[in-house]
Amino acid sequence: MVPITTNWLTTLNSTSIPTFPDAYNGINTGMSLATSAINPSNWTHSSAKAGYYVPASARPNLNVMVNAAVTRITWASQRPN
Repeated sequence: MVPITTNWLTTLNSTSIPTFPDAYNGINTGMSLATSAINPSNWTHSSAKAGYYVPASARPNLNVMVNAAVTRITWASQRPN
């Protein structure tokens, strides 16, 4: 664990602020550490939009459907003639 993180957890524990090891377990009272995706070159948050949509947004074959659920994916090699 990163030293500053360890110091922070120790400090919180000494003040009776609860800590828990799993940030994704549904407990939202207290403190936990969660992974984050920060681009260190410009300190911006990485996201699916930044990583996938923005680079591909100018493609003519990109079709974004909001509020849609995928029930089946048919790959080009599986298409019937």
